[in-house]
Amino acid sequence: MDEEPLLDELKSLICFKAGLNHVTPADCKRISIDIRKEFDKNVSETTLKRLFGFAAMKFTFSRYTITALCEYAGKPEYIKSLAEGGTHFEGKEDIWKKVSCHADRITRITLKNISCRSGLPYQATVSRVFAEHAFEEFCDGRFNFMAFVAPPGYGKTILLSQLVDKYFSDKEAIYKGYSVLFVKAKLFLTHNKTKLQFENQLKALLGFANHSRKLFDLLSDQSSKEKRKLILIIDDYNECLVDFMNRLIPGFMKIILSVSPEDWKSLNRRLKIPAYVSPVPLLNQNEVDQICSNLGVFTVEPELFGLLKFPFYMPFYYQFKMENKNDQHNRVVIYQEVIARFIKEKIYQSNNYTEKILFLKKLVQQMGYGVQQDEVNLDLFGVELMVFKNAYDELLIDGILVEDLKTIRFLDKNVFEYFLFIELLEQFNLNADLIFLRFINRVYGGSQREFALLKWSIRYMVKTGNPNAEEYIYRLELEGTEKKEIKMLLVNT
Repeated sequence: MDEEPLLDELKSLICFKAGLNHVTPADCKRISIDIRKEFDKNVSETTLKRLFGFAAMKFTFSRYTITALCEYAGKPEYIKSLAEGGTHFEGKEDIWKKVSCHADRITRITLKNISCRSGLPYQATVSRVFAEHAFEEFCDGRFNFMAFVAPPGYGKTILLSQLVDKYFSDKEAIYKGYSVLFVKAKLFLTHNKTKLQFENQLKALLGFANHSRKLFDLLSDQSSKEKRKLILIIDDYNECLVDFMNRLIPGFMKIILSVSPEDWKSLNRRLKIPAYVSPVPLLNQNEVDQICSNLGVFTVEPELFGLLKFPFYMPFYYQFKMENKNDQHNRVVIYQEVIARFIKEKIYQSNNYTEKILFLKKLVQQMGYGVQQDEVNLDLFGVELMVFKNAYDELLIDGILVEDLKTIRFLDKNVFEYFLFIELLEQFNLNADLIFLRFINRVYGGSQREFALLKWSIRYMVKTGNPNAEEYIYRLELEGTEKKEIKMLLVNT
């Protein structure tokens, strides 16, 4: 086995054992201590810095050092090959070989993390045809920068991982000869969320942390001769990217970014290079059916498509189905249960939940309780935006709210209608009686919003054990179809 790939693999395993995405000079001391504690062997901090390229190395590692490193990495079978082959880096450095090795290792870690953290079993997710067409057109075209633009929760992370799997990882991958580095944008922040110098951090990820030359110069040396290309795929947006992208040199590097609409507007104002922009639409009927089929849910209630086309609801639908495999539920019951589970996790069980609820209550009030408008000018929240900044930012990140220029609104009307119901209920002292239902009937009568509020009212009455729920419904002035639907919901909730 060739010793360079073997040594690179050893470094990757040491990284993994130490719980690091990449090793910095400061980490070498901790790894040295870990080796001494676990195996009673001394590998100095300086030796580790030489291994990871932070210090010059003019000689091979001793068998003792190799043994200690291999044991720490959990690969004692590497000892013989590395000890016999030598492990120095003298001679001309193969830049692109090093880039590919480091990029591939980090990309595999990113894909594994995404798979483990996916709200659905990863194998049930689907590749999206529109994204494949856009990706191929971008890779084969003149653009050096591409942005997949969509609000949070639209499946941008899974979309990117599916593209990497298909076009770079599969045996029949079209772009298998390219080097691909797939990372999360937060990798370019320190532990206290301050920004790192992007190019220096990227050089470190690719194995050139202490190299004096600029990254573009390093890559361009061999790129023109070997026709090599680096595809840098970054999940989410980081402001430190902009200056780097504006200096992109055509030919050997392309960058793909997932970004929210609001961040895209900010980025686009500062961008000096042309961009290939691909909006990410909601799931279509075929995609919803395919995902549900992959999950073992072969019959999807047609009325639920309006909900499940939002990717962020799909994990909660799957969760409900798995918990109620043998039970039959009315479609409206399922609809409400999915929304309620989403809200519970994203708001009531999240950080800053008290501030989030207060802010959403204020937003519902400023929207005229759904009678006057569906969006509000941000200037109306001057003090609240400062007081609830962290909560507000999380509401945007989690796809509860959308900020558009100077206005703010709920991303999905279902979430708005839930909090509208809660706010109205509190005004009636949490008493969902006939007076409360007639108020809804009078103010929102004849609208889809009335129907939604009545459905939440029934769910609340049933869960709180209100014995008069059925009587109240009969005494309301409802259209025939509405009354029939409400009665059915009352029976099945």
